Amino acid sequence: WLNRTWLQKNCPSIQPFAMAFGRWCISFLLVGLCRAQKAIVGSFGTYPGYTGSLSSVSGVMSVDTWSAGVQTLSWSLSDVDARCAEACTATNCCGVHIHVGTTCSVAADIGGHFYNSTTYTTDPWLTVMYNATSSPSNTQSLPVSTGLAASDILGRAMVIHDFEGGRIACGIIKEATVSSFSAYPGYTGTLMSAGSALITSGFGKQTLSWIFQSGLDTRCSEACTAANCCGVHIHVGFDCTDASTIGGHWWNSDALEADPWQTIMYNTTGGMPSVASGIEVDTQLSTAQINNRALVIHDFTGARIACGNIKMPVSEAIVSSFSLYPGSSSSLTVDGVMSVISSEGTQTLSWSLTGLDTACENACTATNCCGVHIHVGTDCSDASTIGGHFWDSSDYTTDPWATVMYNSSSSGSNNMSVAVATGLDASEVLGRAMVIHDSTGARIACGIIQLANVPSFVAYPGYTGNLATAGVMSVQATGTTQSLSWVLTAGLDTQCTGTCTATNCCGVHIHTGMDCSDSSTIGGHFYDSTALTTDPWLTVTYDASTMPSVMKDVAVETGKTASEIEGRTMVIHDYSGARIACGTISLDAMTATTTQLINVDAAAGPVVSIALLLALIIRW
Repeated sequence: WLNRTWLQKNCPSIQPFAMAFGRWCISFLLVGLCRAQKAIVGSFGTYPGYTGSLSSVSGVMSVDTWSAGVQTLSWSLSDVDARCAEACTATNCCGVHIHVGTTCSVAADIGGHFYNSTTYTTDPWLTVMYNATSSPSNTQSLPVSTGLAASDILGRAMVIHDFEGGRIACGIIKEATVSSFSAYPGYTGTLMSAGSALITSGFGKQTLSWIFQSGLDTRCSEACTAANCCGVHIHVGFDCTDASTIGGHWWNSDALEADPWQTIMYNTTGGMPSVASGIEVDTQLSTAQINNRALVIHDFTGARIACGNIKMPVSEAIVSSFSLYPGSSSSLTVDGVMSVISSEGTQTLSWSLTGLDTACENACTATNCCGVHIHVGTDCSDASTIGGHFWDSSDYTTDPWATVMYNSSSSGSNNMSVAVATGLDASEVLGRAMVIHDSTGARIACGIIQLANVPSFVAYPGYTGNLATAGVMSVQATGTTQSLSWVLTAGLDTQCTGTCTATNCCGVHIHTGMDCSDSSTIGGHFYDSTALTTDPWLTVTYDASTMPSVMKDVAVETGKTASEIEGRTMVIHDYSGARIACGTISLDAMTATTTQLINVDAAAGPVVSIALLLALIIRW
């Protein structure tokens, strides 16, 4: 029971090991390892400035932190230096190393090896190498004691070296979107899939990269013809413990006639680990629509053997519009923008709202009166599905939303950084309904929590002032017009209170460049200067007279389409027009809606840290 039920539900990454050992006592100890933090390098590019013949390194790597200070690497790399089939002596020769930097575009920023030099006086990366005896070069479960936590390595550069130690390739470590797999409910075979996947989403397309260390069908090294054979597919359902709800392949059948998943397969030709990098699938679904869905693995016959849930990395979200609550007869027209920032089970809300119930300028006592609450539902058009407040009742016995309210004492209700401990992560609140209540507690408005297209800002490269801009933005594109909504919560120039005369003063502008770390590439304002005689960005400004600084639906005709602004930089200026902050635009062109509900399950097993057992499992 422990292995097949509790472990499958709460600790799927350990279930295969526990079932293999079979004894309940060993299984209980294995549960202590279920909190591994899974990360992945989904692709590699040429190291900046490298011009040699080894410019086509490809592959996927997993970087798992099973215990504090130890990263476990597995990889499958192609087109590496063939000379690394022999012993090498040069410093960093044939190396596979995490570096300090968080970019792969500027060599000067990548830096040296990343480890805790206080804990370790000897560089632990010097002995970490790939072996090119076979192609691809495969390595399984190689532990490296760095003294670093999982959060320390996310976003860092993974660098591949040649036989002389030169840097030839670079990839960024990202949090795994599917961190573990459990046996498909009802599956009784011997294949116990273990691995992780990275899924990115935009413009109705998903890009998949994966690495499986074990548990795939070895017959999938050959061509197969059965329906769904060797498949890796997103399915309709949300619950990997209930086969009756997982359903079939998930795609927008209204927009696409043919099932796009039929050709998406894994291949075991190169042995294990089995990897794939950058597999694009046109589903015409948004990030919110694939979030929490089931990723299903099939065997050679097409049978379903494993299942894992997709958790998109969406800590920064926004509610950019509100509509009348379905069925409400209220005369109030609520409008405004709200940011929803998630961290460690807590959502932090900042908002600027208008059209609220004026009675909410005084204290109220009715249930839900003047409330601002995340609800269970994902559709603001159907009252029957919106449901009640959304939080993890296994973590919190008292409803955390009961005390979250707005105050309408001014013409617009502004509130900064209201923290609500819900026990939910970012992926669980994405796509949910944000409901506004009146003074009687009645529901009067509803908006959907969506991805922030500019999720964060960093200091503009070279800026040395004291303004640290924080906030999120929604960027919607219709034809060649961009519509901007934003919630900026800190780091604006307080002189920007409505009127300024300097060029670019208090500006919020899309720029030509695509890299916030290199000022030489950011360039000027981005618009079609052949079609437009006047720069459309000169009048787009923020107002810092009240915080948060909020603007809604600022339309800018740029002459540029959605695909042209994807990945561009959004630059914030101070009162003098100087550039102070920069963020990158990531568009998700589809509407963020979902049609099914997610069961909250935050149960977790006891945490046991047993170094010896960890070492045995790694070797096993």
